[in-house]
Amino acid sequence: MATPSTPETARHTDRPGATIDPDLVWVPPKQIPDHCPGESVGGVRWAIFNERTNGLAESGAVVRRGRKVLVNPKRWVAWTRSNPTLSPPKPKAGEKVAPRARPQYRPQPVATLAAE
Repeated sequence: MATPSTPETARHTDRPGATIDPDLVWVPPKQIPDHCPGESVGGVRWAIFNERTNGLAESGAVVRRGRKVLVNPKRWVAWTRSNPTLSPPKPKAGEKVAPRARPQYRPQPVATLAAE
């Protein structure tokens, strides 16, 4: 008969008061919105897919083990804040923000064949 496990003898339980280092937490991309409420799963997947062009690869926020992709939430937030295209600067108090200019439609001349 096995002896019952107590907190003192159990090896799998953490010590009381022990904290988990945020650099050691790795989660699947689907769980990033749980840690960062402003994110969506599709946005996370898009950023991971384009990690070589958007600077995510250099941040060290994504680790691949075979087909498994894991993301560090702390490094993800740091990367999001450091990327100016993802988080534009906030306007100062009283400063007006001009709307983005839309590209105007300009019809292009159509090439016509010369009549023979």
